[in-house]
Amino acid sequence: MSVQPKWVEKIKGWRDKYVRKEFLSVRQEAEDEARKMLKAHLKHFDQESLKYLLILFTKELYNNKISISRFRPAFLGANRNGIAGCLDSFNKWSTRLWQASESNLGSLLDEFWQRKNPDRTKGAGTSLPTMILYLRDPLSYNVWTPYLAQGFECITGSFIGLKEHGATYLRYNEEVKKFRILYNLQPQEVDFILYKANKEPA
Repeated sequence: MSVQPKWVEKIKGWRDKYVRKEFLSVRQEAEDEARKMLKAHLKHFDQESLKYLLILFTKELYNNKISISRFRPAFLGANRNGIAGCLDSFNKWSTRLWQASESNLGSLLDEFWQRKNPDRTKGAGTSLPTMILYLRDPLSYNVWTPYLAQGFECITGSFIGLKEHGATYLRYNEEVKKFRILYNLQPQEVDFILYKANKEPA
């Protein structure tokens, strides 16, 4: 992966226009609160606390107003209702993902994404388990959604795939980490840049 001049200019333009101090601070504060909730309620979320957690996942500054639109539509509407309706599943899997060792992560994600998994969390897709990992360590993990993966492909030309496999996520994650370092991005702005790249390709 190498720096692409056309994308350097595009990314700089987006950062200058949108990614200001308050933009990052709103996202960081929401992430910090979500992280504290995960630590405090691990294994013991009820529906009220889980719904609030999902709101924190989506909190951002949009058009100079606080909005719940980050990662849309991953944690909104039917997806939010599906996750909140699978309370036992969420408590089980969020705990396992939060505590998983790096060496077991690929197989754990495979187990989570198995179509025949009786504990499959409705509405989770690729976003929920990777969001848990991202909050666990934003420098080591990235949120994986189809839209963000398409944005990554727009910038890098690298198509990694969208199949729900642990190995596919780990490969995607490593490539996005390289991208973040290469373009000197904060973890809280990576998904925004990938979103803009898909929406406004160069």
